[in-house]
Amino acid sequence: MGQKAIESLKSLGLNANFHQLDVESNESITRFRDYLKQTYGGIDVLINNAGVYYQVNKLKTIFNK
Repeated sequence: MGQKAIESLKSLGLNANFHQLDVESNESITRFRDYLKQTYGGIDVLINNAGVYYQVNKLKTIFNK
């Protein structure tokens, strides 16, 4: 999925990179940290684009069993 996005962005003339990261895996986090340090010397800005979807009816169903 990430590679397709990279190809699409590059076709628009943009320079993008992809690196897989599993935030629940210490090994994955360490690998990503090391990649950033080695490739870019570190990181200045981090944007979290994760979202939360909140649906009241679903929560009511869970708690009203």
